This record gives sequence, structure tokens and C-alpha cells, in this order.
Amino acid sequence: ARIFNRDDDDDAEMRWSQRGGLVACALVLNISSALNPLSAQKTAFGKTLDALLRRAPPVDAGALEAAAKRAALDRDDDAAVLAAVAALERASPASERLLDDPSEAQRLAGRWRLLSTLAAEVGTDVTETARRDVVNASGVVLETSANQPLQIVDVDAGRVANEITVSDNVPLVGRIVVRVSGPFARGENARRAEVSFDELSVLASGRRIFQVRWIFDVLRSLRPDLLNGNQSVPWLETTYLSDTLRVGRGNKGSVFLLERVRDEKA
Repeated sequence: ARIFNRDDDDDAEMRWSQRGGLVACALVLNISSALNPLSAQKTAFGKTLDALLRRAPPVDAGALEAAAKRAALDRDDDAAVLAAVAALERASPASERLLDDPSEAQRLAGRWRLLSTLAAEVGTDVTETARRDVVNASGVVLETSANQPLQIVDVDAGRVANEITVSDNVPLVGRIVVRVSGPFARGENARRAEVSFDELSVLASGRRIFQVRWIFDVLRSLRPDLLNGNQSVPWLETTYLSDTLRVGRGNKGSVFLLERVRDEKA
């Protein structure tokens, strides 16, 4: 048990010594198995040792993030994006107390630019709201291939907003932005946020010129399949989180890759 718990030991000599001990144990087990015809199958302990011996060295999360960003910006290889996302999730999964611990939850706060959204499995026959470059906000479906949306998470207020620029420069008006926003709360686990969008707004050069709430009630009654996916409440689960990158998986089968935005004017 002490050997298994020494992963964080920085002493290279100690690690090689432990690895040598594991090799010796594995050899003894394999020789014993070969000599004993009744031991044709490896013991569970032997399988555990083999798994430890094959274990990869510590992964550089920064390098994985860079690979994920490159794959997302390439936009031609969904398999590469999904592979990079899965590697991040394995190397450094988000905290299991993400929404239960206020200090952890604050890491979600801020502005995030959506780099990619795609189906969780390449080649999957997915709905119109679970495919690449589409964001579904409680039935309001936004095409994102032309512009990268922003997501603003206000942890203190318990609200989240998705913004997408429709036009950068309309004469006499300026930049036009569509925003959908609503409250979020902890879901069935602390990584999962249940979201219920309740407001649609249009902004011109940062000023709200249009706002409506009743549209979501209409959408819920007319197209409940657009809202709820495979669950009764729409949700987004954060599976990887650093100071610069975030990965989420939604209830409709989409994977989201987002990059933190430092520029408050974005």
C-alpha cells in the first residue's frame, strides 16, 4: 500500500527502486504462473502490478491544453479535439467539490470564449442542438461558426449568460450582440450545473435595446425536446478546469471547450 501511494515522491532514485520492486514481483508471479498449470490466469494482484508498470509518466497539462486549442482551431478533425479533451479529463479532472466549495466555484467565474462545441462521439447521429458550432440555450439555438460566443459566469449571483455577436458594425448602431441568460444551481453532483435560461436580450454597443422573457415559456411548451435532452433539467458538467481552459459536457451529448477571456472589453 505504501508503494502505491508514493506517486508524489520527487526522489527519482526512490521511484526507480519502487519500480524495480514491482518488476521483481511481476516476474515472480509470471514465473509461478508458468510453472503451475492450474494458474493459467493472472491473479488480480498481478494484473494490478502490470497496470502500474504500464502507467504513463506525469502529464504536462499545459501541453495538453495547447494541443486541445490547436485541434479546436483546426476545425477539421473532431477526433483530435475529442482525444485532446479526454486526455485533459484523465490528467486533471475538475474538483469533485466544484460547486460545493465556494473557493473552487469562484474558479468558474468570469468570461469564457467558446473555442469548440461538437458531438461527444465522432460520427454520431446527433440532433441539431448537439452538433459542432451550435449552442442551445433552453430552446434558443445559436449558430456559432461565424463568431465565437462568450459565456459569462457570475458565481455570486448564480447566473450564466451566453453572448454571440451578430454584427460587428451596424451603421448608427455599432456592434449587435444577442444574449441569453438565466440562473444555475448545483445538479446531481458538484461538477454539474443545472441551467434554466429565462431572458433573451439584444444589445447595441453594450446597451440593451430589446429584452423578452416569455419566449422561454413558449418554447418549453412547444418543443420540450429542445430544452431537456435526455434529462428533465438541462445541465452542463465541468470535467476539466484550469485558470485558462475549461471543458464541459452537456445533457444533449455535446462537448464544449472554452478559453478564459482576460480582456474585459471583449
